[in-house]
Amino acid sequence: MSLINKLLDFTPEMYEDMIWDTYFEWCMNFVTDYEKELQSVLANKALNSYFRQEYVKVEKEFLKRVDMYKGYDSITSDDYRNFYAKCTALIFGRFPKPLLAKAKKACITSN
Repeated sequence: MSLINKLLDFTPEMYEDMIWDTYFEWCMNFVTDYEKELQSVLANKALNSYFRQEYVKVEKEFLKRVDMYKGYDSITSDDYRNFYAKCTALIFGRFPKPLLAKAKKACITSN
């Protein structure tokens, strides 16, 4: 189990669900025509890779900041979750304009 999962008291499945929900919400911020653009943006490999790379950075910052609190029994998983949410919310200020524009143009349609 990863250190983040341990601190947040999350199973790997809970962690992956959280990442997916965050990615979905992040993508929704850049889409204006949900019917035409959302699936294309969500499915874009380059955009997903960018998101993952940036998310790793905000998680590293979280781990760096909580390192000083190791050994404090009074800090609960709820405390860590609240702080994690604050640290990882920074992802919403990061976006690659060229990748987004390209992803929006590559519309996926169902037949």
